[in-house]
Amino acid sequence: MSAMYSTPIARNRFSQQRFPVALRGLMEERRLSYRQLAYKTKLSAGYLNHLTKGTRPVPADPVISVIAESLKDEEAHSCHL
Repeated sequence: MSAMYSTPIARNRFSQQRFPVALRGLMEERRLSYRQLAYKTKLSAGYLNHLTKGTRPVPADPVISVIAESLKDEEAHSCHL
């Protein structure tokens, strides 16, 4: 397994438990609402809600990348406040 896939979420890609918990936790940590993250990612707030509830499957890599970049940008922004 490559280093790129060292996180618990990536190792267990199809887990319906880890991705929703991680996404919800990161949103809470960065104090982002569904609407705020939806605006940043261009995904619907409803879809993001389904992802955090585990009622939708773990998204494809491009969607995960968009979410991750938005969360990373928010982390960098909050560090400068």
